[in-house]
Amino acid sequence: MNRTIIFIAAFALVAAACGASDNAGDGTSTTQATTTTTLPGVFTGEPERLVLQITDEGGFAPIELIVNRLPRLSVYADGTLLAPGPVPEIYPGPILMPLQSVLLSDADLVSLMKAIEAVGLPGIDRVIDDTLTSRVADATTTIATYFDADGAEHAYGAYALGLMDDEPPSEATTKLGALVELLGGFLASPGGSSFEADRIQVWINENPDVDPEFTQTLAWPLDIVPGDFEPEGDFRLGCHVLAGDAAEEAIAAFNAANQATLWDYEGIEYQLIVRVLLPGEPGCIP
Repeated sequence: MNRTIIFIAAFALVAAACGASDNAGDGTSTTQATTTTTLPGVFTGEPERLVLQITDEGGFAPIELIVNRLPRLSVYADGTLLAPGPVPEIYPGPILMPLQSVLLSDADLVSLMKAIEAVGLPGIDRVIDDTLTSRVADATTTIATYFDADGAEHAYGAYALGLMDDEPPSEATTKLGALVELLGGFLASPGGSSFEADRIQVWINENPDVDPEFTQTLAWPLDIVPGDFEPEGDFRLGCHVLAGDAAEEAIAAFNAANQATLWDYEGIEYQLIVRVLLPGEPGCIP
């Protein structure tokens, strides 16, 4: 797909006495000014090909937040930018975090590629700046992962990014902060929309630790039963991926629930931890 944008400004000089002319009054000819924006080669138009992803890893958090943490920002080869949508700052919040989507312009993608190169991502495998680990406890590490044209991964991360203004960060970490800020600016631009997911992952917790003050119990919402969930990941919680009509029906049921909802199946209450799956995500990998 050729998304190169060509802007042409044509200037015509009009003779007052004899109508339109190709020449100016002094005998010189008019010209056209052309500006071309060349799209970086990694932006091939493939909607499920990930080019850049910003994630927050580590930090102290309960299991349900760790296994359900969405990437902060994801950019795909067709220029789509995805990020978690706004939710009320209350507990319990919605069980299913919304996603917002913005289609970046070619000029945006050129600026984005310059920011990726400024961090130095194309030239490294994986580098983590852990300078602040001795000064800040239980923070996350913000990691930018760039996927080049061959699909190779290049990652740069910084622990406690932006939390300690009194200690100047390295140049690469400063550029990482600028990259995240640039993407945030794109996300705030007009023209965004909600992302309609067609796949979700559902984790089941058989030993829920939910504040009884906020707990509500609803009938089991899925066609699959607790025994159908396969243990996955370090926490050995059961997980299952739903797609198509099954995902659509589950999403409708989860809209009536929140983070503290428990689900009754044959007299046993379970906690379900749910999130949408991004394009190309395999699911059930915390």
